[in-house]
Amino acid sequence: MRNLGNIAARENRTVEAQDFYQEGLNKAEGANLDHLAYEIRYSIGILLSQKLKEYHKARIQFEMAKEYFQKVGDDICYSAAIFGLASNESLQGKSNNAKRLFNECLNLTKKIGRRDLLATILWFLAKEEEKSNNILSALKYIKESNESFERLELKHEYELTKKLIESLEKKIN
Repeated sequence: MRNLGNIAARENRTVEAQDFYQEGLNKAEGANLDHLAYEIRYSIGILLSQKLKEYHKARIQFEMAKEYFQKVGDDICYSAAIFGLASNESLQGKSNNAKRLFNECLNLTKKIGRRDLLATILWFLAKEEEKSNNILSALKYIKESNESFERLELKHEYELTKKLIESLEKKIN
């Protein structure tokens, strides 16, 4: 059900996505599949935040997922929940909160050693710094992100970050 919800959400079929997520959540909770239930809560948070702009409801889902994943010691999912919270704050224009949460996520991701996640978080931090007109800080983050994407051989992401570097460098000159 979660995968069907994800597909529906990507296709902007939000009502259908909510229905799939709710059905999946009900089944997971009914079968005592706690980890799956909190993964679905994370997905619900993404839908609420990014598609429906229901930020308060999204925060509740992310917080519940974060607490659970921290309790069970799943650092990757815990990091994802923090990332969800950070993105939710960013979408509301709460840049300081977003940066604090992205940095928390960055530190945890460094500990985990997931360079792909690290590169993505650095990109989001760069965008937050750019919004705050901290161009030098944004440039530092995006260059680090770009180098990571290059090492990971993620060409599309590498090209996107390269364009942002060029844009930021123009703002400095």
